[in-house]
Amino acid sequence: MAIIGKRGRVRLASAVLAVAGSVGLVVTTAAPASAAPAYIHLYAVQDVGSSDNGYCDTGYFCAYTKPWLDPYGIGFYNDKWDWAATDVPKIWSGTESINNNAESWWNHGTPSYNNDVQVYQYAGGSGVSMCVQNGVQIQLASSYGMANLPSAHVWRSSC
Repeated sequence: MAIIGKRGRVRLASAVLAVAGSVGLVVTTAAPASAAPAYIHLYAVQDVGSSDNGYCDTGYFCAYTKPWLDPYGIGFYNDKWDWAATDVPKIWSGTESINNNAESWWNHGTPSYNNDVQVYQYAGGSGVSMCVQNGVQIQLASSYGMANLPSAHVWRSSC
Protein backbone atom coordinates (compact mmCIF):
# COMPACT_ATOMS: atom_id res chain seq x y z
CA MET A 1 0.00 0.00 0.00
CA ALA A 2 1.46 3.36 -1.00
CA ILE A 3 1.18 6.41 1.18
CA ILE A 4 0.77 9.65 -0.73
CA GLY A 5 1.86 12.83 1.03
CA LYS A 6 0.45 16.33 0.53
CA ARG A 7 2.60 17.02 -2.53
CA GLY A 8 1.63 13.68 -4.01
CA ARG A 9 -2.08 14.45 -3.57
CA VAL A 10 -1.66 17.79 -5.33
CA ARG A 11 0.21 16.10 -8.21
CA LEU A 12 -2.40 13.34 -8.36
CA ALA A 13 -5.25 15.87 -8.48
CA SER A 14 -3.45 17.81 -11.23
CA ALA A 15 -2.95 14.61 -13.20
CA VAL A 16 -6.62 13.65 -12.86
CA LEU A 17 -7.72 17.10 -14.09
CA ALA A 18 -5.29 16.92 -17.00
CA VAL A 19 -6.62 13.49 -18.04
CA ALA A 20 -10.22 14.67 -17.63
CA GLY A 21 -9.49 17.68 -19.82
CA SER A 22 -7.80 15.58 -22.49
CA VAL A 23 -10.77 13.23 -22.84
CA GLY A 24 -13.28 16.06 -22.98
CA LEU A 25 -14.64 15.95 -19.44
CA VAL A 26 -15.50 19.29 -17.94
CA VAL A 27 -15.24 19.76 -14.20
CA THR A 28 -17.36 22.60 -12.84
CA THR A 29 -18.87 23.65 -9.58
CA ALA A 30 -22.57 24.40 -9.54
CA ALA A 31 -23.63 27.91 -8.59
CA PRO A 32 -26.66 28.17 -6.29
CA ALA A 33 -29.91 28.92 -8.08
CA SER A 34 -31.17 32.45 -7.59
CA ALA A 35 -34.53 32.82 -5.89
CA ALA A 36 -37.44 34.36 -7.76
CA PRO A 37 -38.51 37.80 -6.55
CA ALA A 38 -41.39 37.61 -4.06
CA TYR A 39 -43.33 40.25 -6.05
CA ILE A 40 -43.37 41.68 -9.55
CA HIS A 41 -45.14 44.78 -10.84
CA LEU A 42 -47.59 44.10 -13.67
CA TYR A 43 -48.21 46.46 -16.55
CA ALA A 44 -50.45 44.33 -18.79
CA VAL A 45 -50.94 40.75 -19.86
CA GLN A 46 -49.63 41.22 -23.40
CA ASP A 47 -46.93 38.61 -22.98
CA VAL A 48 -45.56 36.02 -20.55
CA GLY A 49 -42.11 35.40 -19.18
CA SER A 50 -40.43 38.80 -18.99
CA SER A 51 -40.25 40.10 -15.44
CA ASP A 52 -38.36 43.20 -16.58
CA ASN A 53 -41.52 44.18 -18.45
CA GLY A 54 -43.78 43.28 -15.56
CA TYR A 55 -45.92 40.61 -17.20
CA CYS A 56 -47.25 37.63 -15.25
CA ASP A 57 -44.25 35.35 -15.20
CA THR A 58 -44.43 31.60 -14.81
CA GLY A 59 -44.62 30.66 -11.16
CA TYR A 60 -46.65 33.69 -10.08
CA PHE A 61 -50.23 34.34 -9.05
CA CYS A 62 -51.08 37.71 -10.58
CA ALA A 63 -53.81 40.10 -9.45
CA TYR A 64 -54.87 43.00 -11.70
CA THR A 65 -56.80 46.17 -10.86
CA LYS A 66 -59.12 45.97 -13.87
CA PRO A 67 -61.05 43.25 -15.73
CA TRP A 68 -59.37 41.38 -18.59
CA LEU A 69 -56.00 41.24 -16.74
CA ASP A 70 -55.25 44.83 -17.52
CA PRO A 71 -53.53 47.15 -16.94
CA TYR A 72 -51.75 47.12 -13.56
CA GLY A 73 -51.29 44.76 -10.66
CA ILE A 74 -48.96 42.68 -8.53
CA GLY A 75 -47.56 39.20 -9.11
CA PHE A 76 -47.10 37.05 -6.00
CA TYR A 77 -44.55 34.22 -5.97
CA ASN A 78 -45.35 32.88 -2.48
CA ASP A 79 -48.35 32.67 -0.14
CA LYS A 80 -49.48 36.07 1.12
CA TRP A 81 -51.92 36.09 4.01
CA ASP A 82 -52.26 39.89 4.02
CA TRP A 83 -52.16 41.87 0.78
CA ALA A 84 -52.22 45.11 2.82
CA ALA A 85 -48.91 44.24 4.56
CA THR A 86 -46.14 46.81 4.24
CA ASP A 87 -43.87 44.46 2.26
CA VAL A 88 -46.40 44.18 -0.59
CA PRO A 89 -45.46 46.83 -3.15
CA LYS A 90 -47.97 49.38 -4.31
CA ILE A 91 -49.45 49.03 -7.76
CA TRP A 92 -47.29 50.49 -10.51
CA SER A 93 -48.72 53.98 -10.00
CA GLY A 94 -47.08 53.84 -6.57
CA THR A 95 -50.06 54.94 -4.51
CA GLU A 96 -52.74 52.25 -4.72
CA SER A 97 -52.67 48.89 -2.94
CA ILE A 98 -53.75 45.65 -4.64
CA ASN A 99 -55.59 44.83 -1.39
CA ASN A 100 -59.36 44.93 -2.11
CA ASN A 101 -58.60 46.25 -5.61
CA ALA A 102 -58.23 43.11 -7.76
CA GLU A 103 -60.80 42.62 -10.53
CA SER A 104 -59.01 39.87 -12.47
CA TRP A 105 -56.44 37.18 -11.69
CA TRP A 106 -54.13 34.74 -13.41
CA ASN A 107 -52.70 31.65 -11.77
CA HIS A 108 -49.57 31.22 -13.85
CA GLY A 109 -48.03 28.73 -11.43
CA THR A 110 -45.84 25.82 -12.40
CA PRO A 111 -46.84 22.15 -12.28
CA SER A 112 -45.87 21.04 -8.79
CA TYR A 113 -47.39 19.82 -5.56
CA ASN A 114 -48.77 23.28 -4.68
CA ASN A 115 -49.96 24.82 -7.92
CA ASP A 116 -53.56 25.95 -7.33
CA VAL A 117 -54.37 29.16 -5.44
CA GLN A 118 -57.05 29.78 -2.83
CA VAL A 119 -58.04 33.46 -2.76
CA TYR A 120 -59.64 34.89 0.41
CA GLN A 121 -61.76 37.94 1.11
CA TYR A 122 -60.02 38.79 4.38
CA ALA A 123 -56.42 38.81 5.54
CA GLY A 124 -55.54 35.62 7.37
CA GLY A 125 -57.74 33.47 5.12
CA SER A 126 -61.37 34.01 6.06
CA GLY A 127 -64.55 35.29 4.46
CA VAL A 128 -65.61 34.44 0.92
CA SER A 129 -63.01 32.39 -0.93
CA MET A 130 -62.40 30.94 -4.35
CA CYS A 131 -59.89 28.44 -5.71
CA VAL A 132 -58.12 29.24 -8.98
CA GLN A 133 -56.60 26.24 -10.70
CA ASN A 134 -53.16 26.35 -12.26
CA GLY A 135 -53.22 28.06 -15.66
CA VAL A 136 -56.68 29.61 -15.17
CA GLN A 137 -57.36 33.27 -15.87
CA ILE A 138 -60.29 34.91 -14.09
CA GLN A 139 -60.87 37.88 -16.36
CA LEU A 140 -64.08 39.09 -14.71
CA ALA A 141 -63.94 38.46 -10.96
CA SER A 142 -67.31 40.20 -10.73
CA SER A 143 -68.84 37.15 -12.48
CA TYR A 144 -67.84 35.16 -9.38
CA GLY A 145 -68.82 37.85 -6.85
CA MET A 146 -65.13 38.39 -6.00
CA ALA A 147 -64.26 41.72 -7.66
CA ASN A 148 -62.36 44.03 -5.31
CA LEU A 149 -62.64 41.57 -2.41
CA PRO A 150 -59.35 39.63 -2.16
CA SER A 151 -57.00 40.38 0.70
CA ALA A 152 -55.05 37.10 0.90
CA HIS A 153 -54.13 33.95 -0.99
CA VAL A 154 -52.32 30.66 -0.43
CA TRP A 155 -50.90 28.08 -2.84
CA ARG A 156 -52.45 24.63 -2.35
CA SER A 157 -52.19 21.16 -3.85
CA SER A 158 -55.60 21.19 -5.57
CA CYS A 159 -58.96 22.87 -5.76
